[in-house]
Formats: sequence, structure tokens, C-alpha cells
Amino acid sequence: MLLPNLRHAVCSGYRTTGRTALQNPRTPLRQWLLQRGQNTVVAESGAARTPTAVSVPNAATDRTVGRWLVGCSGLVLGAVVLGGVTRLTESGLSMVDWHLVKEMKPPRSQAEWEAEFSKYQQFPEFKIMNRDMTLTEFKFIFYMEWGHRMWGRLVGLAYILPTVYFWKKGYFNRSMKTRVLGLCGFVFFQVLLLINTLTNSLPYITPVYIYFIYIYYILKYGLYLFSRRLHLPRRAKIAITCLTAMAYTQVVLGISTLLLYVPTPLAATHQSGSVALLTFAIWVLAELRKVAK
Repeated sequence: MLLPNLRHAVCSGYRTTGRTALQNPRTPLRQWLLQRGQNTVVAESGAARTPTAVSVPNAATDRTVGRWLVGCSGLVLGAVVLGGVTRLTESGLSMVDWHLVKEMKPPRSQAEWEAEFSKYQQFPEFKIMNRDMTLTEFKFIFYMEWGHRMWGRLVGLAYILPTVYFWKKGYFNRSMKTRVLGLCGFVFFQVLLLINTLTNSLPYITPVYIYFIYIYYILKYGLYLFSRRLHLPRRAKIAITCLTAMAYTQVVLGISTLLLYVPTPLAATHQSGSVALLTFAIWVLAELRKVAK
């Protein structure tokens, strides 16, 4: 009797529990399962809307770095042109002091200009070449050299500061990091070379130097003739042709500058042409690297 009664009680309890669950769908277990399912759906939809992390460097960062390098190249071109005009107007030695921060502010009052002019009068350039120079003429050459130095500082800051930023952001890969550090080294080397050139200028350039120019143009013309016989891509042939044309343009500009007694605009154009010549040479190297060996 006891066993059948126990079985009947258990079965009755199961049926009662089932009817209660059907009548009251908000049981704790059902509510927990329903809430868990809703949370899962919300999490999946949120993950679908959230953009995935983009790895760097990528195509977008490469374009940013490329535009930055092109901008730095433009600043370097401006420095070359401004430096050439500064040299052609014989303004390069007008600032006799070398201070990284102090010289960023030019003289303002009459007393400051006279003090700066008196320091310039102690140097051989004034004693030998510019003994009749007035204060107004000195201001012109001073501002030329001051503008050149400020432009040089701008070039350095425009290169070094973005380099640090891009490095921290991970915009550079391993090979690009090596190249960027190499360019930073060239920036500092250029500063040291400029200081050494101005403080230890040669009295004249050795006549042997002209033979290097002859060899350079012979090799340039030989490269052009040799490229006509090779099956090079069209872009490579165009680059070599532009390089050769620019080289002979430089010859014409240089001879014209000498025959016309070095007019400043023509001489500055000739000096700027050297940057264009270097640009075409880099283009030739870039195109030749794409040629199948």
C-alpha cells in the first residue's frame, strides 16, 4: 500500500507542477532563461555594430605618411631655393652668432640693430668686401640669413615631430623605421655640415672638381643611349628621358648664368634645377627596381 501511494503522490506532483508552469509562464526558471537569451541577442547585435580594430600600418596610414614626406620634400625645396638666394645676395655671413633659440627673435630697436651691425663689422667680410655698407643694407642681408635659418628650423620640426607621433601610433613598419631614423641622421648631419662649411670655408674649389662634372654628364648620356637598346617599361624610359633632358637643361642654365654675370633670378633657377635633377634620378632608380631581373 505504501509504495503505490508514494508513486501516486509523485505523479500528481509532476502534473501539478506542469499545469502551474503552463498557467504562469513567468516562473523563476523561465524568467532566467528568457533574460539570458535577451542578453545574448543584445550582445551579438552590439558586436555586429561595433567596428573591428584596424591594424596599422595599413593603406590609409601609408597615404598619410606619404603626404607627410611629400610635404617635407617641398619644405626642403624651399630651403634650397632660399639658401641659394641667400648665398647669391652674399647674405650668408650677416649673422655672426649661432644660438638655437636666442637668434629666433631678430633685433627690434635701433640700439639692437646698431649692436648687431657693430659685431658684423668685426669680421673680414665687412672689412674686405662691405666697408661702405649702411645699416639699411645690413638689415636686408640680415633678414635674408635670418629667414633661411628659421626655414631650416621649420624643416627640422616638420620632420622630427611627426616622426615621433607616427612612431608612437605604429604607422611605421620595421623597414620604414630604419629609413626614418636614417633620414633623421641626415638632418643632423646637414646641420653639422652647414656649420663646418661656414666656419671653415675653402678659399677656392680645386680645378679637379670640374672633371667630376664631366664624368657625371658622360655617364648620364651613356645611360640614356643604353636604355634605348633595352626592353624597359614605358615609365622607366620616360624617367630616363626626363633625367637626361633635365641634365642638359642644367648645362644651359649654368652657362647662361656665367655669361650674364650671375643674375640672381637665373642663378636661383639653376640651383633649383639641381633639386629637379635629383628628383628625376630618384624616379629612375624607383622605376628600374621594378624591372624583372
